[in-house]
Amino acid sequence: MIKTLTIEYEEIDNLTKLSAEDHKLVLEARKALPKSYSPYSEFKVASAVRFEDGEIIIGTNQENVAYPSGLCGERVALFAAGSDARRRRVAAIAVVAFHNGQYVAAKPCGACLQVMLETEKRASRPLIVIFALGNERFAKIKGVKNLMPFAFSEF
Repeated sequence: MIKTLTIEYEEIDNLTKLSAEDHKLVLEARKALPKSYSPYSEFKVASAVRFEDGEIIIGTNQENVAYPSGLCGERVALFAAGSDARRRRVAAIAVVAFHNGQYVAAKPCGACLQVMLETEKRASRPLIVIFALGNERFAKIKGVKNLMPFAFSEF
């Protein structure tokens, strides 16, 4: 039996077309790019996580000469959010990347998607994921299962 999966997402063709709160989230991620420690790949990734109360925290990729001992920007931000003493729920994450002097596509890897799913579980609600498709184009998706339908889960 062959089955088909379909995902729904919004494609935004210009940063200025994002809502005010999503625009701010992407700009905060972009502002964090210089904090990336990526001397080996020279591929800077930054994420900004927004809590339900509107506060934003950031994370950037952190490489290590003992590759792959580093960590992606998404997981740095989400783990920081998860250790928040106030136990606030995460509402959204934006992911951006910079390489060779320009903004480039920044699609989360499988490990980051799995951490995003756990973040959704903790929040008991779908996470909004915004990621760069290149230059000024973005994808906005409600619910991480749209990006990782066969995710590892409890049985």
